[in-house]
Amino acid sequence: MWVRQEVQKGRLNVEWCPIVEMPADGLTKSLVRQKHAKFVRQLGLENVRQLLTTHNNSLELVELRQWY
Repeated sequence: MWVRQEVQKGRLNVEWCPIVEMPADGLTKSLVRQKHAKFVRQLGLENVRQLLTTHNNSLELVELRQWY
């Protein structure tokens, strides 16, 4: 009911989205490798493994200035 009222007031816009493009699936289902990769891209996540180095059995951040 609340959503309907907000749409009627013009504060929310509800749009249809195909199920294959919904990122919520990654939070609610187990995904095959290809769908998981798409989910990660939809969230804008990136692999930062190359920014980490092993030192005395612990991980340290190497160089993050490029991120800022």
